[in-house]
Amino acid sequence: MDEQQRIDAIERWLQQHDRWLLVIDNLEDFSLLDRLLPLNSQGHVLLITQSQTIGQFISRLAVDQMSIEDGALLLLRCANIIAKQDLLDTASEADHLQAIKIAQEFHGYPLALDQAGAYIEETQRSLASYLELYQERQALFLGRRGRMASDHPDPVTTIRVREKYADLLEQIERHEAEHLQVTQKPEDFPSTEPPQSNQQS
Repeated sequence: MDEQQRIDAIERWLQQHDRWLLVIDNLEDFSLLDRLLPLNSQGHVLLITQSQTIGQFISRLAVDQMSIEDGALLLLRCANIIAKQDLLDTASEADHLQAIKIAQEFHGYPLALDQAGAYIEETQRSLASYLELYQERQALFLGRRGRMASDHPDPVTTIRVREKYADLLEQIERHEAEHLQVTQKPEDFPSTEPPQSNQQS
């Protein structure tokens, strides 16, 4: 099933049902809504996007910064270091301290902390190791942005770009891609071919 077939299938389902909630995360191409949503639909759509241009027919709900304590709690829960119902004081003293530092580094933005927590859980990094990785590469992440840094000073944008580069660089190191040059566009990555065998039949 190709992309258009999947979109058609989703549209048919939305058309045939009501009282649904469709959550679209990190939406960049708003033309997808025209392709996906049926006319006279009987449901609701929750968009999560960094775009400042969302149109007059969409209600905006800004997500504000959290307190550092609440941000640290969110991080620990998202990283599965403490249970979802646990409070901050249930974490170890070391994890508590590192979570506070990361929450401060990310300015208390929930989306960035949620992503950091998911990354920590997936990679099984410690909080201290994650913070060290982030701080080591902070200058590189900002440098890769170039002139865009002044165009988009919002800390959320900066953090999300840093997160993507942290993930990318971690994968590159893990696979020991010695000849792979990190550029701003994934399509600029040089391709490699498997070595030819010297054996002859």
